[in-house]
Amino acid sequence: MSIIRRYDPWALLDNLFEQQTANREQDSFLSMGNWLPSVDIKNEGKRYLIVVDLPGIAPEDVHISVENNVMTIKGERKTEAKENKEGYSRIERVSGSFYRRFTLPDDVDADHVNAVSKNGVLEIEMPKCKEKGSRKIEVIAKE
Repeated sequence: MSIIRRYDPWALLDNLFEQQTANREQDSFLSMGNWLPSVDIKNEGKRYLIVVDLPGIAPEDVHISVENNVMTIKGERKTEAKENKEGYSRIERVSGSFYRRFTLPDDVDADHVNAVSKNGVLEIEMPKCKEKGSRKIEVIAKE
């Protein structure tokens, strides 16, 4: 039996934000010592945009994949500066690997996802597909 649901144009975006929060809580519990970059998700009309703060991480150390409508972003921040002097050590950068996953909305064109890294900010652009097969169905009366 099929279920008919009321259309909510914000449901997809709300689900992304809820999933982001759940992933962050689960990942922070499981990672123990690793870190999670901050992520913003925006719906900009003809595209979705994911903005990830990755200061100090080279683009070649970030890996993005899309499989079965799930985007995975992972990478590693290496320890940059250690200071060892008489009687103390100091490291002020959080280091380690990170791993984030997001279920993509059905209208994402996964074949045309692009990622650009500039000044420690990763932007992942996900264009939306053109409308998929929506059409008006005419009812024909039979006698």
